[in-house]
Amino acid sequence: MGVDLSSNYWQVLMDAEEVRNCLLHANGRISLLKDSNKIRNIINKKGLKLTIDKDRVIISSEYLQIFNNNIANLMDIINNSQTQFQKKDL
Repeated sequence: MGVDLSSNYWQVLMDAEEVRNCLLHANGRISLLKDSNKIRNIINKKGLKLTIDKDRVIISSEYLQIFNNNIANLMDIINNSQTQFQKKDL
């Protein structure tokens, strides 16, 4: 689909998936995860945008804005690559 899987956009999406899994499967509790270090490393990368409070992941509105912008950028990349692909077929 034209997305560089080593790009920062893709990594943000993969990190968001881990956060989602923590929220869904462990009710946001770090201690209930099989690999709590994985989510701790993600939270440390985000600085104050994601935090831990009393063993629970806390998501800020700033993090959600970054995630939304990231999705929009990925959609632009996909749309542009599809447009270029379609032009080659003509």
